[in-house]
Amino acid sequence: FMARRDRVRRNRQTIQQSYSGVNQALSADPFNRDALSASLADLRSKSLRRQELIHNSMVDFAAGLSSDQRMELANSVDKWMERRSRRFKRRMRHIEKK
Repeated sequence: FMARRDRVRRNRQTIQQSYSGVNQALSADPFNRDALSASLADLRSKSLRRQELIHNSMVDFAAGLSSDQRMELANSVDKWMERRSRRFKRRMRHIEKK
């Protein structure tokens, strides 16, 4: 992971810029549907690129692990997914209360 860390960080910064573009398009007056659509397409493209970088890093990392280490990694991923699911559910309940 460390070898690709800088690329992932740079990509994260470009994603943050894309979010700014989305926010600008959302708050523009008058609203420009095409500008929002283009901003969202840019964000989607950069987000997919980030996922690709992370996934490739994970493949390289996992390839160097023993069977037991891969099982431990799989268990860690399961725990991460559970935490993420709980966090998402809490956020949805909070939004629904508004």
